[in-house]
Parts: sequence; C-alpha cells; structure tokens
Amino acid sequence: MNMPSGDKSSDTDKQKDKQKRQVARIGATVNKSSGGGKKRSSGRKHKSMTPMNARQIAAQLKQIPGWACHGQTITRTYKLEGFPLSIAFVERIAKRAEKMQHHPDIDIRYDEVTLALTTHDAGGLTKNDFALAAQGNKDFVKFTDL
Repeated sequence: MNMPSGDKSSDTDKQKDKQKRQVARIGATVNKSSGGGKKRSSGRKHKSMTPMNARQIAAQLKQIPGWACHGQTITRTYKLEGFPLSIAFVERIAKRAEKMQHHPDIDIRYDEVTLALTTHDAGGLTKNDFALAAQGNKDFVKFTDL
C-alpha cells in the first residue's frame, strides 16, 4: 500500500533506512581499514611528543577548520545525521586512534560527537594531536558526502 509522502511514519522510516545504508557503507570501510597488532611505547619521547608553543599551536589550528584551543586541549564538535551515524563516526576515529596509539576524549550526544585532544605524556599539545584532528576532519567529510 502506498502511503502519502506527507505521512510522518513513512518519512521517519525513510530516514531510518537512509541512516542504516549510510552506517552499512561506512562500516564496510571501517572494517577494511582496521589494523592489526598493538604497539608498545618504548618509554622514550619522540619528536612528535614535544609540546608545542603558542605560536606553533596557532599555526596548526589554521590547518584544521572547526577546531578550537582551550588551554592545552583542542576540541571540535561534529554534527551528524542521527545516533547510528555518530556511533559509526566514533568507530572510525577509534580505529585511527588505536593505529596511532593516540586516544582522544570522546563525548557522544545523540547526533553530536565532540573530540578533545591533548598529549598527557608531553604535558600539552603535540603534532600527534593535530594529526588526529586533521584525520577526524577528513573522516567527517566522508560521513557528510554519503
């Protein structure tokens, strides 16, 4: 039976179907890109573990649109199309974070995901924070271009 296009339940079903298709496509990509073994820290600080000064931080922020600096942390809130897509986005970020051995604080609020990055071992912001932030922006584009 064909329901009129103005029917709210029909529109809601269409929205849910669209989200399921988006999550399925993203999920397939995430599963393909998941890495293997874990890396252990040697205990030595690498160049990327050197904290940046205010001028370096300001220059890096210009390269990652949407991110803001709050003390020794950078943050961005991404708005997605519903909870399933938010979870799929977080899964993508988690896989990348594991691969980099650099883990953001993540806050999920239905269709909004906030990432907060800092390098605790270095006592401030490092190249790793900005690399993961840039990757988050690239991944987000994939979720909005579905």
